Amino acid sequence: MNEDATTGYRVEIDGKPHPLYYDLDSAKQAAVCLAKGASSMKITTIRPVGMAASAWYWDYEIGEWVFAQNAVLAIAKKKGEQGNSGDRI
Repeated sequence: MNEDATTGYRVEIDGKPHPLYYDLDSAKQAAVCLAKGASSMKITTIRPVGMAASAWYWDYEIGEWVFAQNAVLAIAKKKGEQGNSGDRI
């Protein structure tokens, strides 16, 4: 996909951007493949282009994608709830 696109979804693993995808389902499938084998300490997000704070993130505890208007804050809160156990994102 064109890196200058104004629509689409970018997969990020620990903040490292990966290619853009046209649709959310493709982005989710790619994110799962990219993060496969990664520990639960990896933060996997899918951000809609043009929405810096909003993102879907992979919740390792419940095993599904969760959408948050402010993904960074949501992820930090989840880490705080679990302490330093390392079993959450």
